[in-house]
Amino acid sequence: MFHHTSEHAHGPDDRCGIHAFDRADGRCRSCGDTYCADCLVYPKGPNRPPYCLRCALVAAGIRRRTVRGRVRVG
Repeated sequence: MFHHTSEHAHGPDDRCGIHAFDRADGRCRSCGDTYCADCLVYPKGPNRPPYCLRCALVAAGIRRRTVRGRVRVG
């Protein structure tokens, strides 16, 4: 798996927003939260900023965000 460890994660103490014991490897281009490599996808290629799984589903039109930022099946 290609990892885009970069400026998207702020520091070594940043943790995944889903897996609290895992170090964050990047920051979602949409929501801005930090995630581990298992929670990030690179639909536009490894050189472009990643999406978290939730935002990737929204971007693909499979789900949509509600007013509070939660995701609904649409």
